[in-house]
Amino acid sequence: MGYIRSDGQVGCRNLVAVIPSVTCAGDVASAIVRQVAGTVGYFHHQGCCQLPPDLDQVTETLISLGCSPNVGAALVVSLGCEGTDHERLVEEVRTTGKPVK
Repeated sequence: MGYIRSDGQVGCRNLVAVIPSVTCAGDVASAIVRQVAGTVGYFHHQGCCQLPPDLDQVTETLISLGCSPNVGAALVVSLGCEGTDHERLVEEVRTTGKPVK
């Protein structure tokens, strides 16, 4: 039993991940999670005023969360001014075949 993903991974959950790409987007992401059943927020305090290697690590971590086999779809909440690479985050999660916005 489980959820077979188009990339061959199998998850035991089918969550919609709400991923703020920067801490400042966390309030909006939190409001979405409170109002939409079946969503889970991946909150953090990163993505702004960091050195490039640290921003890369945050981006990689968020990508890993979105690519988890327990995630069936993802919503990336972005301000557009963050240091994390929100466009790369969306594209990498999309490569798994999951719907992502």
